[in-house]
Amino acid sequence: MAISEGTMVEGVHCVPDSVELMPKQHDIPRARLRIVVHEGRNHEVRELVKNVGLEVHSLKRVRIGGFRFPSDLGS
Repeated sequence: MAISEGTMVEGVHCVPDSVELMPKQHDIPRARLRIVVHEGRNHEVRELVKNVGLEVHSLKRVRIGGFRFPSDLGS
């Protein structure tokens, strides 16, 4: 099963708009994914990742609608 196939969250089949493997960075030991969801149901991204046997170590929301958060927010 692939993340792009989606999963059930709160009784609704949720499919991400896109899933992208980000380029490897020498200072980050783990693979990074960019997952774009339209609605953002409760724990949707975590459930999508868990459904394929992977684990979320860190999750960062970068945009809501047309508003992109500053990259230094929360630092």
